[in-house]
Amino acid sequence: MNDESILKLYAERSEKALELTEEKYRGRIFSVAFRILRDPHDSEECVNDVLLKAWEALPRTETKNLGAYLTKLARNAAIDRLKYRSAEKRGAGETALIFDELEECIPSPQGGEEFADELSVRELLTGFIF
Repeated sequence: MNDESILKLYAERSEKALELTEEKYRGRIFSVAFRILRDPHDSEECVNDVLLKAWEALPRTETKNLGAYLTKLARNAAIDRLKYRSAEKRGAGETALIFDELEECIPSPQGGEEFADELSVRELLTGFIF
């Protein structure tokens, strides 16, 4: 089915428009998202986001080229998801650094009791000497 027919279905609010859009453009939308995200799960989410945005916007939007419009939506959705994944409050990609810093908090290989005994012996010797 051609784009004009699909756009008419969107104008009529027919769910068939979504089915035809997904059938015709799913591969393109997924491909655009995957090139940006490099994650199949997130790319699938972008496909769903694009279809939802198309459903919400197309009856009000004047567009002549449905493929270009959906590609633009896919690119924007993928970039938004990429920004979300790398947001500063989620570590901004520096999670490895955080784990390196936390490594110092991990107890020594010797058990906690042995460490406590060693510490108390040190305290006794320090108190005796000074």
